[in-house]
Amino acid sequence: MNELELILTDIFNCSRADLYLNAPAIAFKEKDFRFFDRVLKNRIRRQMPVQYLLGYAEFMGLRIKVDRNVLIPRPETEVLVEAVIEKNQKSKIHPEHGIPLMRENQKLRILDIGTGSGCIAIALAKFIKAAEIFATDISKTALSLARENAKLHKVEERIRFLRADIFTPLEKSKDKDSSLLAQKFDIIVSNPPYVPTSEIGLFDVTVTNEPRIALDGGTDGLIFYKRISEQADGLLKKGGLLFLELGEGQAEEIKEIFFRGWIIQELKKDYQGTERVCVIKRK
Repeated sequence: MNELELILTDIFNCSRADLYLNAPAIAFKEKDFRFFDRVLKNRIRRQMPVQYLLGYAEFMGLRIKVDRNVLIPRPETEVLVEAVIEKNQKSKIHPEHGIPLMRENQKLRILDIGTGSGCIAIALAKFIKAAEIFATDISKTALSLARENAKLHKVEERIRFLRADIFTPLEKSKDKDSSLLAQKFDIIVSNPPYVPTSEIGLFDVTVTNEPRIALDGGTDGLIFYKRISEQADGLLKKGGLLFLELGEGQAEEIKEIFFRGWIIQELKKDYQGTERVCVIKRK
């Protein structure tokens, strides 16, 4: 949705389709005008993303709370989640294409690195019922909001949130019997920061209002992919899958980073035709 559609669907508590199909029946009340005026003025004056002003973003049909401590979920990241869901469904029929066929009651262990608002972990918990999910982030404030979102969508019992720097826990888990590294995972998924440091200032000011820590991928934009490639094999089961969101034009460099010990299975394009998601298998 564009910004105007996002504001109007919020005011009328309706879907984008209803906004257009039932437009003649929709009428502004005085309080709606006041809210609309306040949001637009704040958007123009403070150049703040409208999602921060409304306090939420739409992601995979879910309403995800957001604030200035987390990156706003993008449609491109939906492609990442859809790739995990699709691969999981295929694996039940074609184990050679993905995860080995699981027993009926066997849990699918998923690790979400850099969870932010929790949108990826929560969507996966909603759409893959067998998933047991660990979600990490370096930011305490982001984790607090992610927990709130998980509770809002009633999946808090299936997601374990941990403060960590990539794979390194920064504090002890509250759980008596587990640490992040206790068992290997079937899937690791991540939308890491991938913008080169020098390019961040080139973005629209609304983007630079988002947390820099969630955008800055180092000098070449690849620092987090390199760290993941060095450590992920120790946490993935043999034949396990790694799903990564990529920046525009980074696909060839990602192939080079994951040259040894990995098999690039697929590059998925986003809705604009950009190679956005890389599916990588551990040998």
